[in-house]
Amino acid sequence: MRRVFSPIAVDVGSHAIKLLQVAWANQELRVVAAQSVPAAGQPAEPAWGGYAPVWDVAAMRRALNSGGFAGRRAALVLPDRAMRAKNLRLPHMPEAEMAAAVRFEAAERFGGLQDEDETRFIPVGTVRSGRDEQHEVVALVADGQATRRYLLALGDLGLTAVSVDAPLCAAFRPFRRFLQRQDDAEQANAFIDIGFGGSRLVVARGPSIAFVKSFEAGGALWNQRLVEALGESCVDAAAAAKLRQAVQKGEWKGADATRVAECLAPSVDQLGKEIGLCLRYYAVTFRGARPDSVTCIGGESNNAWLLTRLSDAVGLPVRAAFPFRTVAVPEACSFLNEAGGIVWTVALGAAMGEAASPDERHVPGLVVSGVA
Repeated sequence: MRRVFSPIAVDVGSHAIKLLQVAWANQELRVVAAQSVPAAGQPAEPAWGGYAPVWDVAAMRRALNSGGFAGRRAALVLPDRAMRAKNLRLPHMPEAEMAAAVRFEAAERFGGLQDEDETRFIPVGTVRSGRDEQHEVVALVADGQATRRYLLALGDLGLTAVSVDAPLCAAFRPFRRFLQRQDDAEQANAFIDIGFGGSRLVVARGPSIAFVKSFEAGGALWNQRLVEALGESCVDAAAAAKLRQAVQKGEWKGADATRVAECLAPSVDQLGKEIGLCLRYYAVTFRGARPDSVTCIGGESNNAWLLTRLSDAVGLPVRAAFPFRTVAVPEACSFLNEAGGIVWTVALGAAMGEAASPDERHVPGLVVSGVA
């Protein structure tokens, strides 16, 4: 039985670098290997501007050499700090002019671009603005300097990057394969990725991404809120993170848990309200139904209290994802199923890139998978 191995996904997170490889055999998707390597130093604050990779080279080599990975092809997922995304509207124009128009508009919206920054876009469709019709696109901008440094760092590990993936595309891909039926074509689905540096909403129409929105709310902000509110009992971000994790696991109860919830509730409620506004905007803009639920992924979303609070604020059920549904996971990688595997969603999506449909093709040169 011939196995077709994916590239090794390299998902650069704030706290860890996740390495994941899958293979296709007899129409079955199976995990080959998975390793998590702690990020070197403290988690980087959300920023933009050519920073260097934050990983322990020796630890990465050990993980690659002992983890059971096959080959040396890699699928890099840029961290959120090196990738920006925004919905744009453009007047009707020839297809050949779209790329230049997207770059011009992105520079306006993001306060300028460097020559080495890369832009790609996802065509969404035609929308009406007053009496005029315009093109709606999701514009993506990759920090060119940071991307180049990551590619060189992969080369130092003996890996050859065959693609550079946008986090939002990789995060959606594990679920996209369940939305291929004709009945799914106009169905709206919403995904909220809650991470350390912030959160990102992706709304898809059938198998295609249609709307994205980024929010400040995430682990870094919530740590800051706890430090400000609790004072001496929570002296720094590290203590705040441990406190939140203990409450989430049910290890702290009573007054301590109540105080944590009271500190975080306003920010979580605001995130939920903004998600609700985005879903209403989507329904009006694309003249379609709102999603009937929100699927939650990301390292900060493994929290029943958070999901319940968001559900109340959004006005829709917010449920934890299960990205490894129908994926065979060997016993050696059983940790992938912990908490439904939601922290591995992006890595899984990047590894699955070569099984993507034609509109997720890899483009020669600097590639952002999933982007036309």
